[in-house]
Amino acid sequence: MLFIRMECPSCKVVWSMSDGQKRIMFCQKSLVAAPILLKIVLGNYIVQYVLKQRNPSYLAIIASHFRSNYVTLSRQRYSSNVVETCLQVFNDRDRSNIVHELIRYHPFRDLVSDEFANYVISRALTTCKGSSSGSIGHCYPFPSKCQSPSPSLSEDVQHTFRAWLQILKRK
Repeated sequence: MLFIRMECPSCKVVWSMSDGQKRIMFCQKSLVAAPILLKIVLGNYIVQYVLKQRNPSYLAIIASHFRSNYVTLSRQRYSSNVVETCLQVFNDRDRSNIVHELIRYHPFRDLVSDEFANYVISRALTTCKGSSSGSIGHCYPFPSKCQSPSPSLSEDVQHTFRAWLQILKRK
């Protein structure tokens, strides 16, 4: 059985593992604990490490663990980092699922101004440009109640909100 310790020196061991079998075993054990690890200070780095291996079966397992929870995960300090990594490494379909969950959240404005979710929103904007940006605009109609950013939001948040509006209004 593999025991994962949540200390900096233990996490550094992950980065320097040379034995392929041990690395595979570590990743597999981490997948089982992913929903717990991503909420822990250093555990989120372990989940990100597994994601960055880009193993299709690992990615599919993590996507199924997190499905329907991306809004909640995006609003938490450590798990928001994991959602950002998911947006970078997932295939177009799974990346689109994350974006759909974020778009469906009402009021969307709360995500844009959230202290952690705003980074996820920004990452979605940068990773979904290109081939999938056209599909983002067709995901869901943007709620009519969110036509413009609130003047009380910071300039950065207003900019992110406007960028989302532009993508979502494309047809």
